[in-house]
Amino acid sequence: MNKIKDAIILNGPGRSGTTLISQILAYHDELGWVSSWNNAFPNQSFLGVLSRPYSAKLFGIDWHSVKKSPKPSEAYDYWKHFFGHFNNSNTTDKNRLEEIEKNAEKVATNIKGVLKWQGKPRFITKITGPARKEYLDAIFSDYNLVWIERDPRVVVSSYIKQKWFYKDKPEEYARLSEKEKIEFYTAYYLRLREESKKYEKSILVRYEDLTNDKVTFFKKLCADLNLPYTKRFAKIVENWPIKEIGWEFYKDRYSKEGKELMNSILEKELKDLGYK
Repeated sequence: MNKIKDAIILNGPGRSGTTLISQILAYHDELGWVSSWNNAFPNQSFLGVLSRPYSAKLFGIDWHSVKKSPKPSEAYDYWKHFFGHFNNSNTTDKNRLEEIEKNAEKVATNIKGVLKWQGKPRFITKITGPARKEYLDAIFSDYNLVWIERDPRVVVSSYIKQKWFYKDKPEEYARLSEKEKIEFYTAYYLRLREESKKYEKSILVRYEDLTNDKVTFFKKLCADLNLPYTKRFAKIVENWPIKEIGWEFYKDRYSKEGKELMNSILEKELKDLGYK
């Protein structure tokens, strides 16, 4: 199979800054991506040409803020179009594995078409949640995996705030106690952290390092990814507004017992990742 070479995959537990980093890297001159239009019409790789104004900031416009303009997308509809079992992380599912083997080359061909129409040499995409390593290994012969972390307490708090998995079940969510919410969402976060261990190697970055010094953050990330830190890209980074939201923002929303429970469950991860 003719796989895609030299791709960049942004991954993380969600609510960790993956979208922000993806939006900024999408402006890099060397990187092409699946757009919101490719997401809506997966078979039409020629729609990649409509992403050129975004990458070039045509007319000085930030096209990400323009409604319905093609822009970087997490593209779950795109992946699910080719892999119906894409959200199934069960690595022993026979149907899932057969589907990957059957359709991986079709996806690789489609992505190459998107890159051709965008006029970009390298591919980048954001996939949060489960690792999905089997899909990536089938499509890409070589890829850099960037795992994006954030203070786990902030990630979990954001899950709670956004009512993940319960948006269509408000009454059921309202019945959950503080303790049940913390235990449920920390368990989900820890499961994703465990999933990330499937990768033999990855580049670990922290959201807080980005908000603390975005220039140093992107210079190092570009160096790690063998991307030139051009004057044009440097200007985009320097002008990008970034607002930090940390544990201080969330901690007073919990009772004393809630904070102690959160810190207790996530103690090892906080220590391993260098958080207080």
